[in-house]
Amino acid sequence: MTLKHFFTQIYRTVRFGSKPIIDKKTYIYTSNKISLAANQHIADSIEDILEHYNRIKIGKTGYPKKRVDYEDYRKSPYEMMFLILKSKDRTIISHYEALFINEFYDVNDNKSQKSGGYMRTKDGYFYLYVVVANQ
Repeated sequence: MTLKHFFTQIYRTVRFGSKPIIDKKTYIYTSNKISLAANQHIADSIEDILEHYNRIKIGKTGYPKKRVDYEDYRKSPYEMMFLILKSKDRTIISHYEALFINEFYDVNDNKSQKSGGYMRTKDGYFYLYVVVANQ
């Protein structure tokens, strides 16, 4: 980490708040196709998360480290980002984002029931994630 990056992170934390921590291991599942196994894994993971947190938001990204650093998540109450699914196919991630936003719409903070935004990847993978908070 360069000195400039270090001071930029301190400034962003003071100005906008801290960013959510990324959990890459607890729930991650890799899939290269839409499948019953992936559906079940995602549903089970979100239900398990809801047993421990009372606020969730479902999203997608190609670069989790950059996504948690955006101002909207720094200013939000979210404290953790769980990576649920990874795939090299962005359409699979977009499909599951829309499906599970709708499936859990009554208990999530998503404003839209649609999959949103274009993703670019840093490591060749796209991710479905859930950010969480207790309030």
